[in-house]
Amino acid sequence: MLKQLGRLLGAAVIVFFVNFSEAASQSKQLEYYNPLDLKLEFGLTGGYTNNLQADSTDVKDSYTTSSIKLKMYPISSMELAFFWDYTYYSKLYSLSSLSKGISLTLIPTKPESRFSAYLSGHFSGRTYKRGFSEYDNNSFNLIASLGYKILPTWQMRSGVSFKSNSYLLTDTPDQNSYEIFAGTNFTLLGNNSFDIEGGYTKTDLSYIPDTTQFLILRPPITSYDYFHTRGELYSYYFSPRYSRPLGSKMGLSMTFHHRHFSNGGNAVVLGTALNFISPWADLYEGNTFTISLKTILVPKMIISTGFGYWKKAFLRTMVLTSYAVKYAEKRYDEQNRLYFTFERPIYYAMGSILKPIFTIEFTHNNTTTYSMFNLYDYNNITITAGLTYEF
Repeated sequence: MLKQLGRLLGAAVIVFFVNFSEAASQSKQLEYYNPLDLKLEFGLTGGYTNNLQADSTDVKDSYTTSSIKLKMYPISSMELAFFWDYTYYSKLYSLSSLSKGISLTLIPTKPESRFSAYLSGHFSGRTYKRGFSEYDNNSFNLIASLGYKILPTWQMRSGVSFKSNSYLLTDTPDQNSYEIFAGTNFTLLGNNSFDIEGGYTKTDLSYIPDTTQFLILRPPITSYDYFHTRGELYSYYFSPRYSRPLGSKMGLSMTFHHRHFSNGGNAVVLGTALNFISPWADLYEGNTFTISLKTILVPKMIISTGFGYWKKAFLRTMVLTSYAVKYAEKRYDEQNRLYFTFERPIYYAMGSILKPIFTIEFTHNNTTTYSMFNLYDYNNITITAGLTYEF
């Protein structure tokens, strides 16, 4: 993998919402010609959370993010983008980070064709301040899929994806996953839209076998990495989604997602693998249900709200290293989230767009297993406000 580029840069962001005159909004009707096929996007966002680390420590912090994205269209079927963003935390300053990278999207088939092809690649590097630099990483994602339109309202698709995280300054093993998937989407009885997808995933896993006895650090053993071994974790998922309009100005979407590990019963990870920034924090099996509503009932404004429920089961976890590894237990979580989002796109002449946005999200997480996991019983409120300007 490539090494991180550049050094961290500072950024100060003031987030605000602006109302413009009716005449400026109406200028979106003007035609615009971009001879270079370039688009430039600037983003400014500010936020506050009363639980930055997503645990019962309740660390409060505010943060700001500034971003720049340059999009190019060398041909009509291709988008090439270069991006940069910097996030600054006012209290936990060492968590501040810089990310930059490149992405490519290619759709070589024509809209009227029965066949469709999609290729997307994304590479980025993220570096943190001293204190979190062990999480400096490069990431690469690749998705390729093919589809076929059986009827105007019925399509099939299949594809593969690859994801990789490479950690630069520690002995943390690279995290790679390989996935194959297939799905279909169709419309029934007018406006009832269904999308069903399933897939099978192999993930490289660094773990401690449960046949290990005690994790004792004494020379020459100075790191828990000594006890780890490399293996693979296999899983499959199934995810149906239902959506439909509710009248002319509102839409409804409901999604269910189920993931199950095919192996991994003898794999144990350290408790630190579950913290908020760990590369393994999102590695769990279980069920998810989400429902969302989007409306344009308020003139010139897009309002979205949604609710989600997660039931998660993590790998067996070693929280207290003074115990034998065989006593490691799984952590089970139940999580609820509720959010509200308000957007006010403003269109200008020459094709430019200003998009102010405000979001508030409430999260409640409850660990249903032993007291050793009580750290993950928490509530969280996150508020963000920002804008993007594209021209």
